Amino acid sequence: MAFSLNIKPNTDISLKILVYNSDKISKATAFAFRKYDNILPLYEKGGVIVEIGEKEYALMYKGEKLIQGTSNDKKVLEFYRKLKKKISKNSKDLEDTLNETSQTIKYENGRMGYVEGLFEGIDVNYKPKGFESLKDVNDYDPKYGRGVVTSFEDYDGYFYRNFDAKKKIFTFNHGFLQDLPKWVNDVKVPLVQGKGIPTQAYFTLRQMKLLEIIEGEIQTVRMSQIQNLETMGYIHQVTGGKKIVNSDAIDILAAPSNEYMKTVMTQAGYETISGRITGKGQYFTVKQLKASKWDISDEFMKKFNLSESSMLYMNFNIEVKVKYLK
Repeated sequence: MAFSLNIKPNTDISLKILVYNSDKISKATAFAFRKYDNILPLYEKGGVIVEIGEKEYALMYKGEKLIQGTSNDKKVLEFYRKLKKKISKNSKDLEDTLNETSQTIKYENGRMGYVEGLFEGIDVNYKPKGFESLKDVNDYDPKYGRGVVTSFEDYDGYFYRNFDAKKKIFTFNHGFLQDLPKWVNDVKVPLVQGKGIPTQAYFTLRQMKLLEIIEGEIQTVRMSQIQNLETMGYIHQVTGGKKIVNSDAIDILAAPSNEYMKTVMTQAGYETISGRITGKGQYFTVKQLKASKWDISDEFMKKFNLSESSMLYMNFNIEVKVKYLK
């Protein structure tokens, strides 16, 4: 049995929902489920498997698309294999897995809502497990104001943030995750259940406290010297590969660079209002970046329709107006 339903959280395509006792389930998930496997528990928790077009399938949960791909996609294959183990154990394991996956996707797409007690639960005097070697160095930059550099003796990654108390600008200055763990698990209140708080978000929120920023004091957030490949590709895409004539015409808030910034500001009690490109950026060809050891994959090239001669814009700033809501 199958029926159609229009769902619009992630797509305008009409999706065919495959009911748990349908023979077509094996077509959608033959790599993970046998024809007569009972996956009713998945549907009881609010999950549905949908067919997109003729070749791709997706798992929807509470209106969110958790994963999509073809039946021979390695990532999809591994996801369903893990999910099958949860189904065979107990419903609590299954529900926890679905919720954790949903929260992770929301975080990655900058759609995670405010979590009560998360910001308050970060203690600047506490060193989380796995980050015991952290050290903070106070700094002052005449351009950006008071700053804090947080680094680690056993990792190369570090974070540098500033606050200009006169202009009310909080700056995401330098910051590189590099070899640092992606998540801080040892937290009082997690952003994502089972994972904790993303490392960049945790230490940026912690630096806000070290800088003694008063509640609601921030009016503008500056992302400095953008070198995010996805954002560079995004700008190339929305400008049709042409040089920027009017930067205000670019919806820069939709750029990937802003995703973790939005998460940080949301957890600090702010809402992002508007954004714009500032500073004098530079153009480099893909060929030049590759020669400088940038890791630019064929997948990235295809995603943004790039060639070796395509010009990518970088080293600019993004300034975002924010409003305190809490």
